[in-house]
Amino acid sequence: MLFKYVRQYLPIFVIALLLMFALGISSYAQEVRIEPRIPEIPGYVMLKCDFHMHTVFSDGKVWPNVRAEEAWRHGLDAFALTDHVEHQAQDIKPNLNRPYEIAQSTANSMNLLIIKGGEITRSMPPGHFNAIFLNDVTPLKTDDYKDGIKAAIDQGAFVFWDHPGYQQSDGKGVWYPEHEELYQNGWIKGIEVVNGLTYYPEAHKWCLEKKLTMMGNSDVHDPRSDKSADPVSKMWLRDGVVFDSIFEG
Repeated sequence: MLFKYVRQYLPIFVIALLLMFALGISSYAQEVRIEPRIPEIPGYVMLKCDFHMHTVFSDGKVWPNVRAEEAWRHGLDAFALTDHVEHQAQDIKPNLNRPYEIAQSTANSMNLLIIKGGEITRSMPPGHFNAIFLNDVTPLKTDDYKDGIKAAIDQGAFVFWDHPGYQQSDGKGVWYPEHEELYQNGWIKGIEVVNGLTYYPEAHKWCLEKKLTMMGNSDVHDPRSDKSADPVSKMWLRDGVVFDSIFEG
């Protein structure tokens, strides 16, 4: 009699075990940190960073603390949430500092450095600019983009030009008089040479000519796959001081 029931229900039992095993593997995989393979420099500590991310507080599709979890799984050491200051989700109470506040506890629990940031968004020219290392994102929301960038600079922020080929018919960046003015003011500190999977060779050239920092960021909006390959910006630390950092260009 016992053998009869074992034979009858054994396939179901085996399937159940396989499902439990698969779910366990899937759950475990979500907690795996994948370290990018980037050569180290002896005597320095390298930080792998992504300074361009979006959440549901603008046009992204995930909650801020989810971005922190994704950053940890992707092997990052530091990240910035840079939601558009002009375009906020209509069903969320406007507060430009909330993405940082929500993600902060999750980032701290994972030993990640989270940096307060925002994206000043205009049509080309001059285009989009990220400001990071802010104290308060709110002053960046202005009618004139130059007032917003100045508000960031007044806080000691680092401002860089995002995806310079965006809204260009051929996808290539153009250095407009507006950019020259910002550069002469000392307000542009860097340019995204790589945004997502797009490389901008003209931006690479400008950074070399003008001694600006080369940035590589994901500009992620959708949920991040553990298998996705995204660019990173690198910072090197020596004796606790940022060396060759984004501030030095």
